[in-house]
Amino acid sequence: MPGDWTIDTNVLYKAAEVDLPAVTFLLRILEKKEPVNMDHERRILKEYQNCLCESEKDRLGGIGVLKKWFKVIIDKHVQLRSGRLSRKQENSLRKMGFHRDDWPFVGVCARSDSRRLVTEDSDYTPEVRNYLGNEMSIRILAVSETQNE
Repeated sequence: MPGDWTIDTNVLYKAAEVDLPAVTFLLRILEKKEPVNMDHERRILKEYQNCLCESEKDRLGGIGVLKKWFKVIIDKHVQLRSGRLSRKQENSLRKMGFHRDDWPFVGVCARSDSRRLVTEDSDYTPEVRNYLGNEMSIRILAVSETQNE
């Protein structure tokens, strides 16, 4: 199984809040030197940077670890891909009420080697998960499901 990951920003927020499974997952990526997928359009990067700023402003306990993780990932372990979706995909996701901010993660993941997207976001309803799996071959994983990957 290819070792790249597409990681929704809410996993980073959980790590900043010192959610142990989220912290462990992010640290395991560093330990194994696995790449993290981001988009050429830099929307994921901006979301990650906003997460760092908000977490620091809120003085969340895991911000130190998260900042170090982010720096190493940005310096050494990013794979850039397009985060764009086709009109058909956008329309389908829009009709399901899937939030536009999550589209870059889906677009990047669809072009990744592993097609694994890790999220804890409630926007990934059963309907959205079925569509992403059936139409785009994307596997949606919760942090707790990444241990055996």
